[in-house]
This record gives sequence, C-alpha cells and structure tokens, in this order.
Amino acid sequence: MSIQQYTAGESLLMQAGGLAELVTHKQYELQPDLLERFGDNGKIKTKQDSIYSLNYLAESVIVNSPILFTYYVSWLKRLLEGFGITQEDLIINFQLIRETLVEHFHHTDKTTVLMHLELGIQQIGKKEEYASFITDDNPYAADVAQYLEYLLLGNRRQALDWIVHLLDEGTSIQHTYKYIFQISQYE
Repeated sequence: MSIQQYTAGESLLMQAGGLAELVTHKQYELQPDLLERFGDNGKIKTKQDSIYSLNYLAESVIVNSPILFTYYVSWLKRLLEGFGITQEDLIINFQLIRETLVEHFHHTDKTTVLMHLELGIQQIGKKEEYASFITDDNPYAADVAQYLEYLLLGNRRQALDWIVHLLDEGTSIQHTYKYIFQISQYE
C-alpha cells in the first residue's frame, strides 16, 4: 500500500457525507419514482447507503484490497433486493457515485478509488449463485425447511407449533438449536 492510496482512502472517508448528499440529490432527480416507491424515508436510506458504500470503498483503497469492496457489493445487492431496490437502482447509484467522485473528489490517487469502484459496479451485474445451508446431510433438513417456510410467510405461530411438535416427538433441544434454528438463521 502506498501513502497516496492511504491518504486517498482517508480523504474519501472524511468527504463521504457530503458526497453521499450529492449522489442522493442526483439520484432522486434522475429517478423521481423513488420518492413514490419509498417515500421521504427512502431518501434518508439512500443517503445512508451511499455513505456506507463510500466508506467501504475508502477502506478497500486504504488496505489495497479491491476484493473487499466487491464482497461488500455482493452483500449489498442481496440485502437491497429484500427491500425492493432493483439491480438497476443500485447500478444508477454507483454510476452517480462515480460521476460525483470525478466531479468533486480531488486527490492525486483518484484513479485507484475509481478503479475499485468500477470493480464494484461490474460486481452488481454478475449473476451470483448462493448455496443453501439446508443440506442433505442435515438429519432435520425437511423440518428446518418447513420451519423456515412458516417464518418467511409470517406465520410465527405455526413456526412455534412446528418446533413444539418436534420437541414432543423427542427432538432434543440441542438438535433443535443446531440443526433447525442455526441453519434457518444462516439460510
């Protein structure tokens, strides 16, 4: 790691809030439907997410690890899907981060920052396969799948009843935690 990279990352960390404000403003001008889809709270979340992205970008530059940023982007993409943020929304956000950095981030090693960001943008477009944590070697695979289905449908009472049923049939507390609760949380 060079001192230039380190100072570029540190500078980006210090400017992240202001840059995120510019990105958010640009994104809501470009995509006015975001306000309809997510309301005023969505605008606040967009700024927070932009700050997080800029912070991860800065840290990846400081430690000279572009993969750190691409792992973050993979995680972020999956997380935001659950909140109704599309891949297109995320790509636009990252393109606006790039545009804002080009216009407003002044550092002698800006190219390294932009290179890390570009790898993150490419990561958004990659199709990723996620392996299931419910595997055939789990003796309670069918039970954890049923429990998780109840939870994901919002049927907490049925999920609880399913666990009580398993306990009544002789499933130990230890196995319930290890093979059902733990695995469902991972999943």
